[in-house]
Amino acid sequence: MPTRVRRQRGGCDLESALRRLPLAAGGDRPLRVVVFCDPAAPDGLVQAVRQAFPAARLLVREAQGLTRRDRVLRRNGPVDLVVVLASAPAARHRHQLRELMPHLAPDGMYVVDRTAVGPGRDLESRLARHGALVSRVWADERLVGVVKGPETLLKLRHAEATRLVNSRPGDLAATELAVLPGGVLPPPPRVAVHGAGGRGLDAEMRYPPLQLRRYDGDLTVVAGSVAHADGVLLPDSFRWHLTDRLSHGRLVDVRGRFARLKGDSLPPPDRLAGAYYHFDYVNTGHYGHLMTEALSKLWGWESAKAADPELKLLTRTHPRYAGTDRVPPDIELLTRFGVDPDDIVRVDGPVRVGTLVAAAPMWHNQEPFYAHPRIAEVWDRLRERMAEPDRTTSERIFVTRREGGRPCRNVDAVEAVFADAGFEIVRPGGLSQPEQAAVFAGARVVAGFAGTGMFNLAYAHRAEHVIVLSQESYDARNEHLFAAVHGATIDYFFSPAEIAHPEGDWSYEAFQSPWSFDFDRLGSALEALLRSHGAGTGK
Repeated sequence: MPTRVRRQRGGCDLESALRRLPLAAGGDRPLRVVVFCDPAAPDGLVQAVRQAFPAARLLVREAQGLTRRDRVLRRNGPVDLVVVLASAPAARHRHQLRELMPHLAPDGMYVVDRTAVGPGRDLESRLARHGALVSRVWADERLVGVVKGPETLLKLRHAEATRLVNSRPGDLAATELAVLPGGVLPPPPRVAVHGAGGRGLDAEMRYPPLQLRRYDGDLTVVAGSVAHADGVLLPDSFRWHLTDRLSHGRLVDVRGRFARLKGDSLPPPDRLAGAYYHFDYVNTGHYGHLMTEALSKLWGWESAKAADPELKLLTRTHPRYAGTDRVPPDIELLTRFGVDPDDIVRVDGPVRVGTLVAAAPMWHNQEPFYAHPRIAEVWDRLRERMAEPDRTTSERIFVTRREGGRPCRNVDAVEAVFADAGFEIVRPGGLSQPEQAAVFAGARVVAGFAGTGMFNLAYAHRAEHVIVLSQESYDARNEHLFAAVHGATIDYFFSPAEIAHPEGDWSYEAFQSPWSFDFDRLGSALEALLRSHGAGTGK
């Protein structure tokens, strides 16, 4: 709906004007009011605010710059009312309002004392241009400002989450149950890149401290790992939590540091009693995401369960398994890992919980790339419980790919080259999880097309060499991270993609582009590499 300017009549004294504001009640909590004033502001101005809201949680700050005001609101939001008594030109007031308005609660207000507005274009008439967050403009003879519309959520990062959550006035609390120290993961002992692509593969990777946290409050968890409460998005919502811009496909960005949930027709969340371990992830049910992003969150399960024996594990049911007797791969993986089936709670919609335990991920397949070396402990435990013990395996395998995105046009010719070199051709999709685990656990040389099938490298504890065939537009580096953790050498062969990324940009179509292995440019190097492994000598 179009924003409307409402001009109210009444007295010009500040207290009366504040009492006329159409503030939404704070519910069962006091109103949260923040006042920004000049260092030399008359005592009467601040006193007028105190008298207008005697029961409010009132915070008065002499914060002049936008950065300082933003810091105050981050620590005290979401707030119901911001009152600006500090003098500034009209343009600066507009800019600060636009940047700070996301800190408001839904139906919250941001108002400026007209006596604090310096020269410049009319403030009132231009506020209606501030977009979807403005429900309406409010104005009388003393105050001018806006009423905020939909809820916006502050994106948190792991490094700040515990401190910031516990500084804010809401009911949400964060407790760190464990912290793994940060460090440096060396690159694979030898990295060779054939063709264009693969920049930075020989650099060491810094991994951050990883926190295992318990959140207590009224938390909502929606599909794709998104978790929020009291106006903040938990850092566990973001798989790539160290990128410059935190983003998620289920969120709409608001001024960069905030977001709102996509869609206004989300079903109301079901309420679940008890405490839950957060095992949701992007693209639930996708084996590749399970073996990388989801598996990297399991490091905290055992200690969290020991601390709270009633703790359950929360995961999501992919629609393809709904109403069937088929066991999803994540359920088999969890039970093999040692999670009691009675402790696994599967949901298919948004839920509200009172306690959520979440582990920062050991895997970050995006700039800045990292893997925590202790993820090998998770892989070892799973391999020991998953791998089929009596299966005959080969020391050299080639992981083919005949389904899904990034199809290789000359896959038959590629398979023939590796088969002639004595590699067993493996199609992971045709094997059970125990069979896949056994095949990779027995391999010393793992070659294959980049992608999901190769993510069984988690089981390849004996791997000495990894060979990856890919196209130039596929910029994921999962195989590189696996090789670095295992201490295996790695060779990348990059062939041209049929669809290139736009200049200076990125596209999913290019990422998933068909391609053909470039035998003219790369065939000789590949054959020489395979000869080094005894081409034609059999398994």
